Amino acid sequence: MRKYYKRVTVALEENEWEDVKELSDMLGKSLSKIIREAVQIYSQIVRRSILNSSSLHEFDKLDLERLYNWIPAMADNQHIIIDNEHWRLLFEAIERIEDQTILNKFYEKVRNSGVAHGFEFFYEGYNTPLKILKRLEFGGWGYVLKKDDETYVFVIKSGIGSKFVEYFLRGVFESQNISAAITRGEGKLIIKILSK
Repeated sequence: MRKYYKRVTVALEENEWEDVKELSDMLGKSLSKIIREAVQIYSQIVRRSILNSSSLHEFDKLDLERLYNWIPAMADNQHIIIDNEHWRLLFEAIERIEDQTILNKFYEKVRNSGVAHGFEFFYEGYNTPLKILKRLEFGGWGYVLKKDDETYVFVIKSGIGSKFVEYFLRGVFESQNISAAITRGEGKLIIKILSK
């Protein structure tokens, strides 16, 4: 069956034109095909964002910059997407470990991982407590509530794994010389920034 296309004229800045042309050359696809695929991807992102937003006001906050930060990591296979149910099952199993020595070693490794990620975050521009928490929020770990300039509540999405997130954050903050008091509640962390 023959496809019929609508014609549209799009004004591109020089760098956007170069990106489209480079993609066309690299992938062996027409400029039109590249633009159509880009529109399809953008459409899916916006539609899902609207479906997952509780209001249009919340949708207006859609920050594509957050997505741009994840694209290279996903393309380079640096991250995996884990279902909330799998996250919950993993942490239920971890919390059943009775040997405190094993648990202490595990959480020390989590903190060390946070230190390493903290350096990466810093160079990626995540260099304030709020930006760091927003980075975790976008990763699906939970969501951040800003109480004032020094106090945040990080609500863990699955309600479980708060100790993991706490130790990870301690490492991130340590690597960026951010002094914080972190209080672990049931499914949430209360973070008071002492100095930056």
